[in-house]
Amino acid sequence: GLWDIHVHTQFSYCGPTMRAEEAVARARLFGLGGICLTEHAPQLYSTPEVFWSGRHVRQPELWRSPEHSRMAAFRKAVEPLRSPCGRVGLEVELDAEGHLTVMDEDRRWVDMIIGALHFLPEDAAALSDAELDRAVMRTNEGLLAAGIAVLAHPWRFHQGKKRRVPGELYAPLADMLRQANVAAEVNLHISDTDPAFIRACV
Repeated sequence: GLWDIHVHTQFSYCGPTMRAEEAVARARLFGLGGICLTEHAPQLYSTPEVFWSGRHVRQPELWRSPEHSRMAAFRKAVEPLRSPCGRVGLEVELDAEGHLTVMDEDRRWVDMIIGALHFLPEDAAALSDAELDRAVMRTNEGLLAAGIAVLAHPWRFHQGKKRRVPGELYAPLADMLRQANVAAEVNLHISDTDPAFIRACV
């Protein structure tokens, strides 16, 4: 059966109306094989201002500080929802020092780690298309090397910045994913997944 492995919860800054219990109930209603309640780790560790400004990527000490952490509350809320068809995951990024934005103890606790690119250490607006492409591929390479299970919305960063999506990099990224044994997410949230990229992965 089909699993949805990227479902946010009430702890998400980007989906505050979502509720973990309701998502699990809808998954059953839709006849899914299972669901993974996956929350942004840096959103759980830092404030909305720090996250939305991308400072958690540029200043890693901000997400590592326990001052604003909501991780304990998240764990308490979703642990009772774990089951053979209910998993828990964290969506993580790569910070400016090349580390995943997740504490070791939290990484060990979850069932799945999903890697994503939401922010770059450098100012994306100042980069040429070619420089942006290289920065994105370098970040993807770092995420794959760090041991993620799934690469979330692989080309959404380009679309969000209203940049040309580099179709010539579909095959190289697909090959990187294959070598790392990492899945590419098919995600229609905000962006469209180009069928040509899916064909390259297949």
